[in-house]
Amino acid sequence: MFLLKRNSIYYVEYLDSEENRIRRVSTNQRIKRDAVKFLTDFENNLRIKKPFKHIFLDEYEKQYAEYIKTNLSAKYYRTVKLSFKQLIEFTGNISLSKLTYPLMDKFFTQTFNRTQQGALTYYRALKSAFNKAILWEHIQLNPLNKIRIPKLPEKINLYISENEFSLIIDRTENQTLNDLFLFAYNTGARLSEITNLKWNSISLNEGIIKIENSDTFTTKSKKSRIIPINAILFEVLKRRLPKVMDISKDIYAFTKNGVKFNNDYVSKQFKKAVKRAGLNNNYHFHLLRGSFITNLAKRNVSLSAIQKLVGHENIRITEKHYLSVQNETLIRAMKTLEVNFNMEKLNAR
Repeated sequence: MFLLKRNSIYYVEYLDSEENRIRRVSTNQRIKRDAVKFLTDFENNLRIKKPFKHIFLDEYEKQYAEYIKTNLSAKYYRTVKLSFKQLIEFTGNISLSKLTYPLMDKFFTQTFNRTQQGALTYYRALKSAFNKAILWEHIQLNPLNKIRIPKLPEKINLYISENEFSLIIDRTENQTLNDLFLFAYNTGARLSEITNLKWNSISLNEGIIKIENSDTFTTKSKKSRIIPINAILFEVLKRRLPKVMDISKDIYAFTKNGVKFNNDYVSKQFKKAVKRAGLNNNYHFHLLRGSFITNLAKRNVSLSAIQKLVGHENIRITEKHYLSVQNETLIRAMKTLEVNFNMEKLNAR
């Protein structure tokens, strides 16, 4: 590390060990005494500066994806892989330290113009990834801290009514899938929670189902919860209970020929049943969870109770379904004004 003078200004030239290259920094000083003081302070700051491990995007993507694969859901793993793929295609395979605000702002501006939902998805996944990179000492600051994605218009929550759900059940010939759909509609459990549910987490005597972590499965929130068994669930589980079973063994509650269901297979079969029932083509399996919440909200079950049943980390997610129910209530309230009103008299005017 040494001083050099260019056009009457002193500069500090040094080897950047993080990127393994020579760098030059201006002291903004014309007097050598002041430049030497800058050099001393700069050198001291470098000594106390926490060393960071220089890493490129593709290398970090592999490291982070491996962490996601063992700790979070397969769906989130795919989201992370796609998010990094999109970013690397835009920026090239550069180091994390090169992800500046202007570069990331340009990436998300162009992405948002192409796909609003995609931009939001990539933003959430990458911001979490870079927060982890800070903990792993690859970078000092998250390059997305100053990036703001415009809010998307709120979508109207789709809801599968009890009559519509009956049609879906009637169009589902496979008894195991029939039971699985009934289970989902009456518990609000996520698909991965259902396909990974084992009999040693179900107690018909106590009337409870435990959605919990195991050696092979981790819940989205990484927390366990209990769902009481209602009369419908009791009948579904009772007829599925194996005649001979060692309850200490890991036996899945819902299987295809003794093998755990594949989530994609279940989702596709549900869509087929929806199509056969002639219902909204936008209906998908996860709506069973939202419909469970809506059904409880319509019966005036408290927001906190619903949150505990479905395992929402943030109560605002639960509130969205409450809002849909409130909208229906407002519509019914407005219709009461029509009861004693003479519509013929109004039309005559």
